[in-house]
Amino acid sequence: MKIFSILFIATLFISCGSQKEVVQTTTTTTTETVEETIDQADMNYRVVGIVRENTEGCAFCIETEIAPGEIKFLYAVNLEDQFKKEGTKIKFDYALSRAMLPEGCKAEMTVSVTDVTRLRN
Repeated sequence: MKIFSILFIATLFISCGSQKEVVQTTTTTTTETVEETIDQADMNYRVVGIVRENTEGCAFCIETEIAPGEIKFLYAVNLEDQFKKEGTKIKFDYALSRAMLPEGCKAEMTVSVTDVTRLRN
């Protein structure tokens, strides 16, 4: 009877200890996933693009090659008026924006631009 009691208590301690480890591991993995998602959302990208007027249903868009052979139209919510001219070639940083596209605009991404520089055509 004494051995049975000792084995029961030992089993109880072992099972409680392993359950805590599983909970801690799950919490750590979830935290890492959330931090990774936040880092991706805050990323800035530097690209070259050409401003297009009345394209894709928008008053203006920026046509840019995100990756080789992959052309995208970006709607920049904060592009200054001096750059909103057809054919203006610009270099800029952008980050994804949560702003909605104007009605009828079919641009592929809404972005916020910074560090905009006019390039020679």
